[in-house]
Amino acid sequence: MEAKTLAELVTEAGSRYAGQPAYIWRPGLRAVRFTYGDVYQTARRAAALLEQHGVRPGDRVLLWAVNSPYWVSAFFGCQLHGAVAVPLMVQNTPDFVSRIAEFTEARLILKSPARHIALAGIPALDVESALAAAADDEFTPANPDPEDIAQILFTSGTTGVPKGVPLKHRNILANVRDILTLDLITPGDHLMSILPLAHAFEQVASLFTAMALGLTVTQAASLSGLRIRNNMIEDHPTILVAVPEFLKLAVQQIEAKAEKAGRKEKLQTLFRLGPKLPAFVRRRLARPVLSRFGGRLRRVISGGSALDPAVGEKWEALGVPVIQGYGATECSPVVSANRPRGRKVASVGPPLPSVQVKLAPDGEILVKGPNVADGYYRRPDETAERFRDGWYHTDDLGAFDGDGHLRIKGRKKFLIVTPAGENVYPEDVENELNREPEVRDSAVLGRQSDARFEIHAVLLPKPGAALDARAVVERVNPRLQPHQRVQGVSVWEGEDFPRTATRKVKKNEVLAWLAAREAPEAAAGLPVPVGAVERVVARAVGRPADQIRPEMRLEGDLKLDSLGRVTLVGLIEEELGVVLDEGQIGPQTTVADIKDLVGRREQKEERYEFREWPLSTPARAVRALGWSLFFRPYLRWVARPEVVGCEHLEGLQGPVLFLPNHRSPIDGGVALHALPRRFRRNTAIAAATDVLYEHPATARWAGVVELLFNTYPFDRVGQVKSSLQYTGRLMDRGFSVMLFPEGQMEQEGHLLEVRGGAGIIAVEIGAPVVPVGLTGTDLVVSPKTDRIVLPRRGRVRVAFGEPLRFASGTDYEAAGAAIQEALRRLVA
Repeated sequence: MEAKTLAELVTEAGSRYAGQPAYIWRPGLRAVRFTYGDVYQTARRAAALLEQHGVRPGDRVLLWAVNSPYWVSAFFGCQLHGAVAVPLMVQNTPDFVSRIAEFTEARLILKSPARHIALAGIPALDVESALAAAADDEFTPANPDPEDIAQILFTSGTTGVPKGVPLKHRNILANVRDILTLDLITPGDHLMSILPLAHAFEQVASLFTAMALGLTVTQAASLSGLRIRNNMIEDHPTILVAVPEFLKLAVQQIEAKAEKAGRKEKLQTLFRLGPKLPAFVRRRLARPVLSRFGGRLRRVISGGSALDPAVGEKWEALGVPVIQGYGATECSPVVSANRPRGRKVASVGPPLPSVQVKLAPDGEILVKGPNVADGYYRRPDETAERFRDGWYHTDDLGAFDGDGHLRIKGRKKFLIVTPAGENVYPEDVENELNREPEVRDSAVLGRQSDARFEIHAVLLPKPGAALDARAVVERVNPRLQPHQRVQGVSVWEGEDFPRTATRKVKKNEVLAWLAAREAPEAAAGLPVPVGAVERVVARAVGRPADQIRPEMRLEGDLKLDSLGRVTLVGLIEEELGVVLDEGQIGPQTTVADIKDLVGRREQKEERYEFREWPLSTPARAVRALGWSLFFRPYLRWVARPEVVGCEHLEGLQGPVLFLPNHRSPIDGGVALHALPRRFRRNTAIAAATDVLYEHPATARWAGVVELLFNTYPFDRVGQVKSSLQYTGRLMDRGFSVMLFPEGQMEQEGHLLEVRGGAGIIAVEIGAPVVPVGLTGTDLVVSPKTDRIVLPRRGRVRVAFGEPLRFASGTDYEAAGAAIQEALRRLVA
């Protein structure tokens, strides 16, 4: 890597890897794909946009948006223009963003469409729409110097203004050069990105190292484990960059799935014997498990907080080594990392080649190197305290083993010193507590209680677990040293601990909760400590969070209609990482009900699996042969179709969304027969899950129908979102889709009302929409039959309408009305 600044890095990548895929992002139904050429050209447009809004080199630009290729381009647009990027967590509140904007004297805010803020004198632009619409890429290049500040990253904080860390171009690229020497990530790898790009750990992997090597990165649009796994199944990444909390939850879900399938003993045997087996044997035995992560995952890189060694050993037993590292935002961020060879699960590896690490007399880790920042932004006192004599004082405690590997013992400020003067490292106790089957996570603290000091554990139970906190402590204490033993215990009452962006527990807030819990005025009716659900509901309805009450009903009190409830489910998934079943949420659902569903944190499985084999080359060959030899001749004889409107399909490029009305069970076959061959061979039919796949009369034939007609399950109620997302995945692969917008069959030959979901998919699918009018099919096979019957000869009419195109942002109800009117004209 020759680049000396981030502006040079994106310019080199845009030239060297111009045609190579860079970022894949699935915010809705379709994937957004950027090549490195796209990233560079969009970054140029971003730089021009900054110039047009009066941003000068050195000015601060806030990035308050979800991970996306547009985020990446906006960030590098700042670098090309010479502006200082200030990335913020998308979960930050408008009040917090306002304080940062004032503190940094920001000139512009680039944000996600769902984020709203109005500040005097500071324009706020939706980054996606602004960059998608920008055409001008002419600007005055800044040619920044390696000593210039590239970005300011702020540490987590909810009150006041947290510390900002100005990182220079040379700091960041020194870290990247060191990482490239370790061969953790190599050319040809495909990265799965799940952490916010406002965090330095995610940046160094999926932004800077990926760009230096020209790698493809899949960016998760949601924190949901289910959505992340779906992305991995689709894109087959080889490297997962994750925090320990995600790895722990993934292992828990693997164990729960194995127990449900009656394979718990086999999995435990693999965990026990895996470390003794060669890696290729472990991967072979674990193939069913690894297939849920795409099947090609070869390495996990863990950072951001301490990894429980037991979790790391389980991943190793599956044949996926976990490479743990250690760092801090002030160090750009990586300080040390395990190497592929000689790694130790319980350590964070040796220091990077250009980084020096030493331990203070009290065990605090001190760091020096070209990656270390010069201090904090406009905070001279904190800078003087933490940056002394060329060394950064991390506030972390550690020790070196005999091989030079660094081991982290915990935060200095949370070190527990007993009255007898003995040190207790909370992570040691937490690791033991977390091994208990009912415990999802724990936080161990030293505190005064009733005029005496105690080691206190706060336990977070697993969903649905009956947690006896005292019994857990009684089982764990004998495994601990006498001075480590837990003396007090509480059960956390919220859906999760308060956490930072990298999923570290905010122990200061846990301590505050404990103190409030014991205050006299809080003896009864203590509120749930984490108001995450209330905040999300407030955002969905546009009200302050303190106005949201548990008894409020979604429709009657909060005025959320069916589309509003879909939006709420999406926000819960995006911000809380919990996938809710839409079928459980209706007009009478209360906020308390939502909190209960989120609190259970059920990582639901699909009602019906979306199978890949119908899309395979052999299945398509069988389908083509069946249609040529039997179905087309038979349909010509039994239905004698009259096809009109084919001129509307001439020159139309796929994929296309075909929307026929629905009068008979044979509608899909008749409409498919009428399509030109180029569409017929590459069209999938959305079939109602409850009709084809779950009805006793038809379920046994579902596989045959899938083979011959390329159907897939589409939920009319319940997990509609999963069906919509799979529809988008099909279109991303080049398949057109046929979907019946009425949602059920017409019983009297009269057109039914087009369902709201049709408007959603028509707008969000980003493809031409062709209405298809069918008449006469109900005379061939009656819609009232509930079993397979022989058709009667008849004459049907298939009419293709003019393609409809809906721009992004079109009102869903307006789109549905347009589809309704088009179908009405075609069947009149």
